[in-house]
Amino acid sequence: MGGYPSFEAQAAAQARARQLTVQVTADQSALKKLGYYQGEADGQSSVSYGQAVAEFRRVNSLGRGSDLDARSREILNSSSAVTKEQSVQAAADQQALRTLGFFRGEPDGVPGVSLQTAIADFRKVNSLGAGGTLDAGSRAKLNTGNAFTKQDSLQTATDQRALKLLGYYQGEVDGVPGTIPQPTIVAFQRAHGLSTNANLDVQARSVLSSTNAISNQHRQDLEALRKLGYYTCPSNTPPATPASRNAIATFRSANKLEKAAALDEGSRAVLHGGKAVSKQAWDARPRWWQFWK
Repeated sequence: MGGYPSFEAQAAAQARARQLTVQVTADQSALKKLGYYQGEADGQSSVSYGQAVAEFRRVNSLGRGSDLDARSREILNSSSAVTKEQSVQAAADQQALRTLGFFRGEPDGVPGVSLQTAIADFRKVNSLGAGGTLDAGSRAKLNTGNAFTKQDSLQTATDQRALKLLGYYQGEVDGVPGTIPQPTIVAFQRAHGLSTNANLDVQARSVLSSTNAISNQHRQDLEALRKLGYYTCPSNTPPATPASRNAIATFRSANKLEKAAALDEGSRAVLHGGKAVSKQAWDARPRWWQFWK
């Protein structure tokens, strides 16, 4: 008699089996509704059921496993569960964002933080507003083939930073293409004798990244010196050339400023103040002036 389970034990085991069948049936129905399970909700723990659970857990960042614990079952029956359809869409978005350089991981269909970050960056660069999700408009832009890439953003940021350092650009270095005003680009091109097409092409970027790039302040100084008659060379002359240094030195002497071949804050204030002595007036000074100086 001792080798056989008691009636009570058998009844309890049968009750647990029925309860498990009911639970598995409910889980299969929930997984089927979300698109992970394609079979019948028959309460049987089959291989396909285990695969559906594993995929659901992976997509919803619930760890590995082919069983549903309390937490994963809670998510399964909540409105926040990621569906299979949403996972497929997330994988497509990840692939498109990866092609454009915004998403760096593998397209795994998991709509996690890395995807949200990539989407937010994509939206910012393409002037689609803030947010970590794709609406119909932003997704259409993502898949049109004419969206700005991450490389476009990095190049724009480099251009903004260089133009800002030289004093031509006053805006934020945000890497958003199209935010550098055309007059800013034209001013830089004109200062360097380039074609004023308001486009930073290969030639313009080559000059911009070189050590010979002329600052906007230097350009403005030479233009002011030109108007006063001290400077006659092209305005794209580098600051350290004899022509520009001689023009500055003569200007300083004519305006009773300390002798030097460069402009400081005080001499620049005189130069742009509207009351500076011109070269013509300096040349027309009485002969005794040079001995007084």
